[in-house]
Amino acid sequence: MPRSGKRRLFFALWPDDDLRTRIVRATRAEVRGTGGKPTPPENLHMTLHFLGPAPEELIAPLVERVSVLPLDPFELTLDQYGYWQRARTLWLGLQETPPTLAELARDLGRISNELGLPRERRAFIPHMTLARKVNRLTPREPPRPMHWFVHEFALVESVLGGPHSRYTILEHFG
Repeated sequence: MPRSGKRRLFFALWPDDDLRTRIVRATRAEVRGTGGKPTPPENLHMTLHFLGPAPEELIAPLVERVSVLPLDPFELTLDQYGYWQRARTLWLGLQETPPTLAELARDLGRISNELGLPRERRAFIPHMTLARKVNRLTPREPPRPMHWFVHEFALVESVLGGPHSRYTILEHFG
């Protein structure tokens, strides 16, 4: 834990090994074509709500409040590439966001805000970061749709440093 008594946290959907493997295979050519730095397969996830540096003492109340959120399983279809020019980031996302996913992200933001954590100012755009430091974009055909049956989400700690952030799942919900 950092000396400040704060931990860098976020809520995320975490794909299983099979889906991660399918994503890496299906997007490999696109990622290589960017000249960017690929996201390590074990780091692939879809952020639901970024908490940032959260005080250690808020983790237990956060987990308690979030654990009672109802989560009806739902399906995502990963079927579009996106690119954020300013961040030089290539991502895989959804053409349509299921209402259940949007509601979950909203609820997580509301709960964290009620506990005194800062509100996320950016609009929720469900995506998985595929590559950072992208130098160029290749002609992007839409990816073959990949289906993801979601039945849980996680509270994750991010530790910066080294060539990639290290993620540790602290708690599963669902």
